[in-house]
Amino acid sequence: MRERLVNLWICVVSIVLTLLALEVLLRRTHLFGACLSCSEPDEEIGYRFTPNCEYWYNRENDHPITGRMNNYGWRDDEWALEKPENTYRVAVLGDSFVEAFQVELERTFLALAEKELNRTSANAFELMTFGRSGFTQSEELIVLRRDILRFKPDMVILFFFPGNDIAEVSRETAPNKSRPFFSVSDEGQLVLDTSFSNTSEYDMK
Repeated sequence: MRERLVNLWICVVSIVLTLLALEVLLRRTHLFGACLSCSEPDEEIGYRFTPNCEYWYNRENDHPITGRMNNYGWRDDEWALEKPENTYRVAVLGDSFVEAFQVELERTFLALAEKELNRTSANAFELMTFGRSGFTQSEELIVLRRDILRFKPDMVILFFFPGNDIAEVSRETAPNKSRPFFSVSDEGQLVLDTSFSNTSEYDMK
């Protein structure tokens, strides 16, 4: 019995050490495209980026794209809640085109546009990125009300992609039902349905 317990203990220790070594290997080398998740559950929009999370993205490019989410959980430079003086603040809302994980942060079209505006204008411009891959119009409206308006932007630009944005605005036509949807009440008011957050599919994610 003692010999069996010793052998069992050796097996357990060996398995644990092997898993730890594999964990370190995958974290350091990103072998097979392995990377840590940089998102967390959100009962209104499904998921959101984790603030200050370091990301590693290796798709649609010939090299990995790395960086850190800002303290509000968006792929952009750090922001102040209060708008800087003499600054024209523009919030840009959209899906993967705005998120732009395919290129380095300083090479996104918003970063380039902000740099060019500040180079050619006497006014200061701040372009704020509110992009997440797969965003629908419903999720974007929630983000506008909940996250964007508190920054008091002078302008909000919405990127609209008809290839999927039209279909995904309705539960009847959206291929993915595990997300929020708006309906219109008899009084003509928008009614938000976030029942997806009570499903087993959401719990699994």
